[in-house]
Amino acid sequence: MLSGDDVREPPTSTGRGRRPIRVVIADDHPVVREGLKSVLAIPEIQVVGEAASGTEAVRVVRKLKPDVAILDIKMPKMDGLQALRLIKERSPGTAVLMLTNYDDPAFLMSAVAGGAAGYMLKGASSQDLVDLVLAMGDGEDVMKPENLLRVLQGLAETQEGFYLSARRADPSLSTREMDILRLLAEGHKNQEMARVLGVSIATVKSHLYHLFKKIGVSDRTQAVLWATRNGLITPTSPSED
Repeated sequence: MLSGDDVREPPTSTGRGRRPIRVVIADDHPVVREGLKSVLAIPEIQVVGEAASGTEAVRVVRKLKPDVAILDIKMPKMDGLQALRLIKERSPGTAVLMLTNYDDPAFLMSAVAGGAAGYMLKGASSQDLVDLVLAMGDGEDVMKPENLLRVLQGLAETQEGFYLSARRADPSLSTREMDILRLLAEGHKNQEMARVLGVSIATVKSHLYHLFKKIGVSDRTQAVLWATRNGLITPTSPSED
């Protein structure tokens, strides 16, 4: 099912001084889609399309090119995580928010690995959803490593034993690489890491490059999730320093 035009609409005046954030909603329950449209019915957001399956979501997003796509995880024909990967391959300019009932760390990690820009449980407040969509539409980095650790900590409360049973990987990380992982988890930027470690920014970048290659990830967030899943970092609140 589709609504809206095939091309992006011209800028429209809103309280934010720009056109509304264009959103596609994908959920196999019509009542949920109607509820989400009602929540997002503000001048700054425009719901331009809907989908009832993962397959349809990929097609609708590719056709309408929205700023944000909201995907449920459990959908017929193709689940949300599979749809996420195809959307990021075919429509990389669209930020994807996974909105789900499943408070499972494994789903969160799969979503991040697939390129999701946000992850939220359906039990969250309407205002939290609106705020997240606005932030994603503005290109904000809502999946920062330090924020993800907070989410993982909350999910762990409903998944007792998940971290205790996680396999401790041993790719022979050096002491300095472990320091880098710890600082990444605390949300430090390259310049801050260089100051803490007493090295140059170029050296920090070199450590990051070799660390990512060694553990098989491509960015900072995936590195922190990898370390958390393998029991090398405990999901506690980040440092206030």
